[in-house]
Amino acid sequence: MNSRTLRLALAVFPVWCTASLLVFNAPWGFRFLATAMFGISAAAPHIGLLALAAFIPLGHLVQAGLNLYPFRVTEAVVLAFFAGWLVRPEPDHDGPRVPSTAAWLLALLICASVAAQMWIASRQPGELTENLQVLYQAYFLIPDRIGFGAAALTLEGLGLMAVTAALLRVHPQLAVRLPVVMTASAVAAAGSTVLLWKGIAFPQILEQQARLIVRTSAHVPDPNAAASYFGMMLFVAIGMAARRPAQVLWPLAVIAEIVGLALTGSRTAAAAVAVGFVIFAVCWATASFRPRMRALAVAAAFAVVLAGGLARTWMLRGDPGAVYRQQFFATSFRMIADRPLAGVGIGRYYDQSMLYASPDISWIYPFENAHNFFLQVAGEIGLPGLTLLLAVVGSIGVDAVRAIARSPRDMRLLGCAVGLLTMVATWLSGHPLLVPEVALSFWILLGLLAVLAGSVLIGSHERPREAVRLVGRRKSLALVAAVAVAAGAVLAGRAVRRPQATGVTGLEPWETGVDGTRFRWTHEYASVFVPVNATRVYIPVRLPYDLPRLVPMAVDVKVGGIPRDRASVGTGWAVLNLELPTVLAGQRFKRVDLKVQQTWQPALYLPGSGDLRRIGVQVGEIKEFYEY
Repeated sequence: MNSRTLRLALAVFPVWCTASLLVFNAPWGFRFLATAMFGISAAAPHIGLLALAAFIPLGHLVQAGLNLYPFRVTEAVVLAFFAGWLVRPEPDHDGPRVPSTAAWLLALLICASVAAQMWIASRQPGELTENLQVLYQAYFLIPDRIGFGAAALTLEGLGLMAVTAALLRVHPQLAVRLPVVMTASAVAAAGSTVLLWKGIAFPQILEQQARLIVRTSAHVPDPNAAASYFGMMLFVAIGMAARRPAQVLWPLAVIAEIVGLALTGSRTAAAAVAVGFVIFAVCWATASFRPRMRALAVAAAFAVVLAGGLARTWMLRGDPGAVYRQQFFATSFRMIADRPLAGVGIGRYYDQSMLYASPDISWIYPFENAHNFFLQVAGEIGLPGLTLLLAVVGSIGVDAVRAIARSPRDMRLLGCAVGLLTMVATWLSGHPLLVPEVALSFWILLGLLAVLAGSVLIGSHERPREAVRLVGRRKSLALVAAVAVAAGAVLAGRAVRRPQATGVTGLEPWETGVDGTRFRWTHEYASVFVPVNATRVYIPVRLPYDLPRLVPMAVDVKVGGIPRDRASVGTGWAVLNLELPTVLAGQRFKRVDLKVQQTWQPALYLPGSGDLRRIGVQVGEIKEFYEY
């Protein structure tokens, strides 16, 4: 990074965050970690990168060991690294680079999403001021509701990818040292998981494990994300073991990663690793083949594992976990269809999922992530954001494939490429990049892969591809500005609507009874939405037919996922009088979920009726009460 102005501009935020730990009251251990990383990175950035790569996967363990919960220790150390690297200018060298244009476009789009959420928050009295105060005084302690923290995680990842490539150009020895350090850290993470399996861990980790029951994950609280991480690092270790077969420590590292993966109990990661094993084995076995024969062998192996994966997916279609994921995917598709260009805002998927979830899944999971990182990104920052993310990752992946074709015996390159492919494969049913300890490790390894692949291509007189190639700096800046402004305008200018679709409400269209009363029939699960400033809601319900086996009908009620009432509904109107709790800042509606004791078909109970719908009770026009 040769622009001094740009370097200073980028240094403002990480330098302030690091300095704020000294200005405001923070635990001594927290201060020591951040200031130590700052000092190391300012003195020797390449050593700082190695220290950071070793620390990131273990950040949650360090947080538990020093009793620093709920401070975000990992992010604080990462920002301290950036602060140290940015304040110490270092000349750049020629060599492989990351897809900078696509990365800058993605970064600008994310910033525009945050700006739009700030604009929306400014319409609510005190909401923007409160969030800005949190960012100023307690950034590492209290989560904000304008997407700033979620945006920072992705921007930090993009920055680590770029910094890794830049430091590798200046210090080529990092190409060997970085995989060693990252693998050592992964072995430590696997070892902590084994100790936890044996009941040995810090109190916070033991409490975390008590919620997982049969699955074990020590270094991060999400076992699926841990499995994605172990799967990624497993192939880095395999690549290094194949590169240096005489060193016994590499096979031991492979075994450690396999054990860590097995203890997480993730079937998706296990399947992704199985695919990775096949691809790695075929590439290794065909290294001496002619390029065309090697390509055919790899393609045939990929076709076989793809067919096996599809068959396994079909066999598991009735599995409860698969059914839930289908519901999560449907939630995501509704969200994307509603806001395809700009999404609901970076970091807002979890909060806004209640507007798009079907009533049956909302009854169990009132708020939930997408369980598919591709859909998570598309839901938060729109299809353009997903396209740019795929452009960044995909362009490096394409270069890696080209480089492997040119240098099939480079096991380090092959291991890093297959490891990242394994990680991306787990995105189909998980969201590991929402976990900082996993996400930031991914971005560092992606930067390493970009340099390893680019070095091979440059050595063979080929040129690495840029994900989005633009002609001229003015055109690039104009396109960046246009994307940012358009995304911000779409997101900020569009009002959030009350959900009306049957798939979200679980209510049939409006009908009018013989007494002139308007009503809607419920299904087994149904939901009603009221504005966020409503403090009480009155919901009339009834089952107008005197049917002995159905009346009275029990109706359970949840508000915000919390059980609130159980009503006995008869032939006359009964009013559910519900007090509504205060919700998280940034939400625009409150959701009330209903569940009837059983559904019935009018055609089977009412003479002359041909109505075969499975319905529950009637819901009349609701009334909302506001207390200012």
